[in-house]
Amino acid sequence: MEPTSLGPAVTLIQSLEAAELCISNKLILPAVKLIYSTIDILAWLSVEEEEHSGHDFIKWAERYVIPHIGLGNCNGVDLWGARCGILHMATAESKPTRKKSPNAAIRVVYLWGTETRFPQPGLKGQNFKYVHVESLLKSVDYGHQQFFTELNEMDSPPTYLNGKFSKIMSFTTTRL
Repeated sequence: MEPTSLGPAVTLIQSLEAAELCISNKLILPAVKLIYSTIDILAWLSVEEEEHSGHDFIKWAERYVIPHIGLGNCNGVDLWGARCGILHMATAESKPTRKKSPNAAIRVVYLWGTETRFPQPGLKGQNFKYVHVESLLKSVDYGHQQFFTELNEMDSPPTYLNGKFSKIMSFTTTRL
């Protein structure tokens, strides 16, 4: 890949660093939003189509995020449901979690720091999974590095990436 293709990687690293700053300042909701939007961007980069879907997010998360973190029995569908709830309503509930099917997403609640249990008595008896925010951040960072390493190791990376990289870099006058 050309050196100019490193710009999008740096942009994504900055998003993850911003999430880390949010966590260190106890700004968990903005941190989680940044993490999920970073996965969204990476999922978009992984497909040729200009419009990507929840399926692409799930596929990217299953390949690059889930294997690297202790999310218990969380899967890509659960993360997609969590992403939809956080980005659209700032809640654990979303359309994917309200589905009445065996493959429906399970609601995700977030732990951080030294927390090991979610201190919400109102959730007793409800179906949800815990995700530790720091673990989610680390796994997305690792997955992002793995994704770009795979791209850099390709003899000829997909040509559609040049256009997508240009779009990522075109929104600012700051050169990285």
